[in-house]
Amino acid sequence: MSRVSSTARTTCQTQTGLSAENTSSSVESVNYKDSPSEPIKNAFDTITRVINEELKIGGSVLVHCNMGISRSTSVILAFLMKYRAMPLKAAFDLVREKRSCVNPNIGFWKQLIKYEEIIFHKNTVEFEIGPKGCVPSVFI
Repeated sequence: MSRVSSTARTTCQTQTGLSAENTSSSVESVNYKDSPSEPIKNAFDTITRVINEELKIGGSVLVHCNMGISRSTSVILAFLMKYRAMPLKAAFDLVREKRSCVNPNIGFWKQLIKYEEIIFHKNTVEFEIGPKGCVPSVFI
């Protein structure tokens, strides 16, 4: 692994045991809470660009947060939309196929839906009323 990108509020060393001192990997952190009001969209362009650049030179990237459910998933979905031209629904289906527990919080979903609109000028995911209230259409 040549790069570690952490989206957690705690340090990357705490979460993975990796630090700049004990690995040849480049360790980078963006600190976001897993909160619907957190503006994770501010990291989408920067962190997805870093991921893409690393992959282009043959590197590998670990993107993580505390549980691998919301924050890191949101960053990976943004990357797949921007650099793999995958609509949000297709990107989510792919990621969920690999890790069934993925579930960005409702605020991150709103930001991802807006990001998809910016990239593709349309949306493949909408909010719908489900048994548990308003949810992204990927869950209905």
